Amino acid sequence: MPSMTGAYLEHPDKAGIPKDKRRLGVLLRLTALIRPHRWRFVLAVVTLVAASAITLTYPQAARYAIDVGMHSKDKGDLDLIVIALLGL
Repeated sequence: MPSMTGAYLEHPDKAGIPKDKRRLGVLLRLTALIRPHRWRFVLAVVTLVAASAITLTYPQAARYAIDVGMHSKDKGDLDLIVIALLGL
């Protein structure tokens, strides 16, 4: 049966280089391709983090709306929470 070896398959390394280090080297070589577009890449990462933060905010805001907005006598608090959520 032929053996399957490749860049990403587990096989013993004769040079003694740790397998994790070898895989990281492949990713480090890709940084040369990103270098001309580094600001666009940074903007994409920042946008991704911001979108994730906003997505995680909705369940917490819903919990806050139920805990605080529903139990207060003044319904203005609930209105402010809903308006803030719509603003996001």
